[in-house]
This record gives sequence, C-alpha cells and structure tokens, in this order.
Amino acid sequence: MRMDAYLLVTIDTESDNLWAGKKDLSFDNLKEIPRLHHFLERHEVRPTYLVSYPVATSQIGREVLQPIARSDRAELGSHMHVWTTPPLKPVTSYDHSYCPLATEITEVLLKEKMKNLTNAVGELSGSQPQAHRAGRYALDSRVLLVLETLGYAVDTSVTPLLNWRERAHDGTWRGPDFTRAPLNPYYPDRHDVTQSGSSPVLEVPVSYFVTRPLPRRLALLLTRLPRDNNLVRALRRTGLIRHAWLRPGRQVNGHVLIGVARALIMAGVRVLNVMFHSSEMAVGTSPHTRTHHDVEDSYRQLDTLLTYLRRHTNTQPVTLSELATKYRQSLCRHNPIRAHSQRLSSTNCSPPR
Repeated sequence: MRMDAYLLVTIDTESDNLWAGKKDLSFDNLKEIPRLHHFLERHEVRPTYLVSYPVATSQIGREVLQPIARSDRAELGSHMHVWTTPPLKPVTSYDHSYCPLATEITEVLLKEKMKNLTNAVGELSGSQPQAHRAGRYALDSRVLLVLETLGYAVDTSVTPLLNWRERAHDGTWRGPDFTRAPLNPYYPDRHDVTQSGSSPVLEVPVSYFVTRPLPRRLALLLTRLPRDNNLVRALRRTGLIRHAWLRPGRQVNGHVLIGVARALIMAGVRVLNVMFHSSEMAVGTSPHTRTHHDVEDSYRQLDTLLTYLRRHTNTQPVTLSELATKYRQSLCRHNPIRAHSQRLSSTNCSPPR
C-alpha cells in the first residue's frame, strides 16, 4: 500500500555557527546553497528557505537567494533572531551568547523587529513573505498575533513532543513547551498556540517522532510518555526504537529517517516537515558538519529518504505557503462556518488542484 503525505523541506537560512556565541557574523555556508538547491531540484523538491535578517541584507545572501526566489524554484520566508534583527536593543549584556527569545522582549519591540525582517525578506524575494519560523522555536500568542497583523499565512515553529523550557537570565523561565501540541497542521488558538483555535495562520509542526513504524495507538502512547520514563529509556538503550527528528545529522542515517517518515504516516500524520539549518550543509560552519565527510553523510541521508519517498509513497512536495493554500481550500470546502469565522475569503475556496 502506497502512503499519502505532503512533503516539506524547510531550511533555517542563517549565518555560520550562530550558536557559538560569536559577535561577528560570517556567511560562508551560503556559498553551498546552490549545490543544496540543485540536489533538491533533482528530487523534485521546492524548498522553503526561512531567512534571517543578516542573511537577507548581506551581499552574498542577495547573490545566492535572489535568483532562486525570483525564478519560482523555492519559497523565501522569515526566520527571526532577536539578537541580530534591528532595532538592536539588548536584553542582556551578552546577547550574542545568551540568544534572547522573541518571548522575552516587549510587544512593541517584537513588532518592530518582525516588520523590519518581513520588509528585508520581501525585498530579497520580490514579494511579501508568507511563511515564518521563530528563532529557537519561540512561538507564543504575542508572536502569533504579530504574524497575523503582518499578513503571514503559515508558521512552522512548533516542535511536538519537545519542551524547550530553561532558566532565563533573570532567574525566571523561558522557552515554549510543545509536548502536547498536535502532530498534524492546525490553526492555533490565540491564547494557547499548542491547541487548535481560530487563528488564520496555519501552524505546520516540525516532524519529530519515533524511529520505527508501530500500530497507531502504540506509537502515540510512546511519544506522549516522558523521556525519562523507564519504558522509553529501556527501548532507547536497546536501540530498537527511539525518538528522532526528520532531519539529517550525525546521530541518524537514511534508514532511520525512513523509519520516522513511515511511523508518522502510519500514525495518521499527513505532512512530513524535514527541517535543518543551511549551516549544517557546509564544512566547518556548524557543529554538526565539521568535516567534508559530515556534509557528504548528510547528503546521503537526504538522498536515501527522498528517493524512498518518491519511489514508495504518494508524497507531494510543496512549499509552506502552497500547503497553507491547500489547507485553506480544504477548510472552505468542508467547514464553511469555521472558514467564515477565520475571515477566509470565498474567492480562496476553489477546489484543490
């Protein structure tokens, strides 16, 4: 039986070694994007590059990304890091290593930063960006409202099953808890972005799941158990099954990625959202790709996954805004009352192609 799903490749496109605590930014990884893009084109994938402000306003960013965006071979969205997006009003005296979240700044400052980023990405791509991912996945109700105000159609910041809570600089807590968030795309609640609600911004979760197909109820039960649960620990130690991102990296291989994809589809998830950082596909610009071998291994993993999906499933590659359009059309067709409550125009309710 061939399995149906939409396929997304969403790439956080940012400076080199962003998490190394450096004050000065470099962009060597962007020189490798043409190779990455050609690779994805061979697999008939049109990626979504989620672009940071420094990349969007850099000379190398314009040289590399502008031709791709304006030839309709990809989508450019926004990716906001508080400490590199103007206006630069520090949260701490060491923001370059602390990396403040969008949830830690005032609403006024958040709006100014997001507006500046949106304008920069729009100038780069030639059109208003429709897609967004929050830096460090820091999505909350305030960020969601800003996205609505700026006309975004889709966000992809939620990482189901994962908790990013940590101590803030002032001793309080920061970071989102997405452990109970849906696995499938949904329209979030404006007060709790981990629940379905009436926001017109479609949330498309990043794919993170178990590494082996299981009966749906068992898979969902295991994924909702705490990571320190004795059963989860035992399974992880045996290597039989564990949790993993649907992304290339040093702790996985292509067959593990296939397992995650199959497990998601068998659990009823109809969108596979492969994510990684642009810096992870170039030598020496990320902790994950220190050597040429690391980079080539990431390409092999992606090739194994994408080849499998093309040959053995009915996956349809789309960009983030294309997926948002398909979901909006589906909502208009099957739930016109809810569509009206979300202020979706009747002109956008044509049947899916």
